[in-house]
Amino acid sequence: ESRVIQVLGAAEKDETTSGIAVDSLGRIIVTIGYQVFVLSPKGDMCKFGDKREGHYHLSSYLQVAVNGSNQIIISDGGNNNLKIFDPNGRHLFTSVTRGSGPGQ
Repeated sequence: ESRVIQVLGAAEKDETTSGIAVDSLGRIIVTIGYQVFVLSPKGDMCKFGDKREGHYHLSSYLQVAVNGSNQIIISDGGNNNLKIFDPNGRHLFTSVTRGSGPGQ
C-alpha cells in the first residue's frame, strides 16, 4: 500500500525534497529547501533551518542522515559544511568548511 505524506509550512514552496531519512524512533526527517522537517509517527512536526547566519543557517543543497543516537546529520553542500543536531533539532556541532588550512 502506498501512502503520500504532505509537509506543510515549507518557506520555499517550489523546492522539492532533496533528503529523507528515518530514525529508530520511526520519525521521518525531510529536507525541503533550507529547512529540515521532523515528522513523528503521531503526526507531530518539528522544523528548523534558516537563511540567516548562525547555527541554523542552511542552504538549499541539503542531504540528511541519522546516527544510532537519533542525531540528525545535515550535509550542507551550499555552505560546504556538516551540521549535527540533537533529536529535537537543537544544534550540537558544525564541521569546518572546505579549504586548505588545518582541519579542512
